[in-house]
Amino acid sequence: HNHHTINEERFQEHDIEARICTSFVPAKPDKPVDGTSLCYCNRSKRDHPPGNTLQKKWDINVHTTPFASKEHGKFANGAWYLRCDLHTDPKNLEKILFDVWGITEPRLIMSIIGGAKYFKLTERLETKFINGIITVALKSQAWLLTNGFNVGITQFVGQAINKSRLARVDDKIIAIGLPKYGCIKNINELEKHQPIDAEVCA
Repeated sequence: HNHHTINEERFQEHDIEARICTSFVPAKPDKPVDGTSLCYCNRSKRDHPPGNTLQKKWDINVHTTPFASKEHGKFANGAWYLRCDLHTDPKNLEKILFDVWGITEPRLIMSIIGGAKYFKLTERLETKFINGIITVALKSQAWLLTNGFNVGITQFVGQAINKSRLARVDDKIIAIGLPKYGCIKNINELEKHQPIDAEVCA
């Protein structure tokens, strides 16, 4: 067995499920609906089963269906990814992180979630902010948890990690993004199991 095959076998042992939206509920019900209209799940109408358009409040338990997840692997930049149900047992995710992906346990977990779309700092404060995050993460062997969005404070975290990779090649920072599946760019490539540089949309 090669490394990929072994990881695939270990992954399948943990019965990870994902969810797919089966009922189109317009995110903007006051606007005309066409194939490009977005559902509350953030995917277009053409990505849903035909003829199933509902004008009611979207509910993950009613309008989605679970299925065995096959969307997992490694991006071209070396980062792992996994599509899973919001209600996945944390113990199963723990096994994926530690047993399948071989990520080391953290001494500290930093959760950085930014609600504002436009998070602006002066250049001096931005530099202090970025350097502070990197310093704390490296000294404490921390995990950085974000919503994965490429805007606001989360964007600064991504920039901080990229700068750290260039300046400190031997140091490693573990960052985990937890975005909604429908917010990921190049999502069709993920569904093909292709190791591409996908990112979360703004």
